[in-house]
Amino acid sequence: MLEVYPVLCRPDYMDNYAYIIIDSASKLAAVIDPSEAAPVIKKCNDLGIKPQYILNTHHHFDHVDGNIELKNKYNAQIACNSADMHRIEGADIGLEAGKTFSLGESVAEIIDVSAHTIGHILYYFKSDKILFTGDTLFNLCIGGIFEGTAEQMFAALQKIKSLPDDTLFYPGHEYTMGGARFAFAYNHGNEDIQKYLTQARERLSSGLPVAPMSLGEEKKCNPYLEVSTLAEFKSNWGFYSSYKPNGLTTLVGVERYLTIPWHSAPSKLGVFCKACNKKALPKAEPFYLYQIRTICFPNLHRFLD
Repeated sequence: MLEVYPVLCRPDYMDNYAYIIIDSASKLAAVIDPSEAAPVIKKCNDLGIKPQYILNTHHHFDHVDGNIELKNKYNAQIACNSADMHRIEGADIGLEAGKTFSLGESVAEIIDVSAHTIGHILYYFKSDKILFTGDTLFNLCIGGIFEGTAEQMFAALQKIKSLPDDTLFYPGHEYTMGGARFAFAYNHGNEDIQKYLTQARERLSSGLPVAPMSLGEEKKCNPYLEVSTLAEFKSNWGFYSSYKPNGLTTLVGVERYLTIPWHSAPSKLGVFCKACNKKALPKAEPFYLYQIRTICFPNLHRFLD
């Protein structure tokens, strides 16, 4: 059995989540994507454990910055895609897609999802029905394409969609509200998305991450998992849609995903809903992912305000 403990890093800035995982049988532990060392060390102290491994999904700084300090403190080994070892400092173990990594009795299948970055991998603990998705799949949205192509991202998402619906997934960031508006509009405010957002709001209000959600729930509500063709997927990168409350057609959103240098991203965008004059952007947006919107969606403020 695998125990999972989320650790929030870079709060109110990038909202990364590292994960401490413990194999119950052997008590061996690992840290997945330590964005910062300090909060991970604190959680390890709280749990009374010393991780033997550090597992990275990809090389971006906000997923590896805590690696070396944790490696030195705990004498832990760093594992990553073998193709990423040259750009992840201190890497010890090269992993291969299609093979496995064992943490005691807990075994992870290594899945290549090159798109966000080339060499990005997922850790799928099949027996425990747990998946760590890094920056490929988030709640209600997906990661930006920095090094790959739209075709590669679509293929990566098909691999995730092929996994069982009762698999729980843990993403690398808390970006749920960043994707909420698009997902709400895309699903025309149906019962599934309203249930999803209500649950998300409750968790966030309690200081918890929205994850884990089941892939079954995500497949019904995440626009990028709902599409079945590459053409549909590409269209969602420039989304125009209409919503028909009371039979009237209303333009409800324009969705543009732009990859920009993280250091040039403004902290706030002053976009307001023309209909109700409320700010049309949630409090925190993904650092490289911005949605341009001028009209909010009916009933959505109650989830995001």
